[in-house]
Amino acid sequence: MPMSGIVITLDSDAAESSVRSALAGERNLVAGECHGRHLAVALESETLRDGERTFERLRELPNVLAVNLAFLDFSDAELSPDEGSD
Repeated sequence: MPMSGIVITLDSDAAESSVRSALAGERNLVAGECHGRHLAVALESETLRDGERTFERLRELPNVLAVNLAFLDFSDAELSPDEGSD
């Protein structure tokens, strides 16, 4: 399963609780520490495509300015033909 380390940039210091509440509904996400306006999140996805879809959903959350990938490990994931490198 692909594992990702993500950093979510919040639009204000007060946005942390609302973003954490939104993340609580996602079974494959674990929110970590927040430093200033940067919230660390771990994502475990079934496939790389599932991870991409979750990443895009996170970008659409209220109070989120940016979502950045800090780490990706897919060494134990089997790639489907459409998930290989272009």
